Amino acid sequence: MRYAELQKLARSKQQEVDTLYEQAEKAKQEEIKKEGIDGWLGYEFESSSELTPEFVAFARDFRKAIVQNLPMDCDLVNWSRGHFYVFGFIRNCDGRFVYFSISDVRHFPDAWYNNILIRTAKHEKDYKGGANHDTSLPSFKSAVEELMHSNE
Repeated sequence: MRYAELQKLARSKQQEVDTLYEQAEKAKQEEIKKEGIDGWLGYEFESSSELTPEFVAFARDFRKAIVQNLPMDCDLVNWSRGHFYVFGFIRNCDGRFVYFSISDVRHFPDAWYNNILIRTAKHEKDYKGGANHDTSLPSFKSAVEELMHSNE
C-alpha cells in the first residue's frame, strides 16, 4: 500500500510543479509584452521539432524591431520566419538591397540581438550576396545605411 500512496503523492507534486512552470511562463510572457524585444534578452527558447508559440511571438517582436530600426529611405521587402531563425531583405529608394539573418535562437542565446548577419544583395532573392558583416540590433540602422551606400 505504501507504493501506491507514494505514486499518488508524486503525481500530485508533479501537477504542482507543472502549474508553477505554467505560471512562470505566463509571467515571462507578460514581462516580454511590457518590454518589447528587449524582454527576450536572456530568454531560453524551448527546443521542439515544431514551431512553438513563444518563437512565433518572438519573431513578431523581432520583425517590429527591424522595421523600427530601418533607415528612413528603406523598406522591409521580404521577411521569412524559419524554424527558430528569421531572415529578410531590405530595399532602399535607389533599389539597393541588404540581406539579414539571425542564427537559431535555441542554440545561440542573444545572438539575435548581438550578432545579426547582414550583407549586400542584388535583389530580394539573392541569398549569396556580398561579403558577410555582423551587427547588433542597436547598431542595425547605421550598419544597413553603411552597406546601402557602400561599393560592394
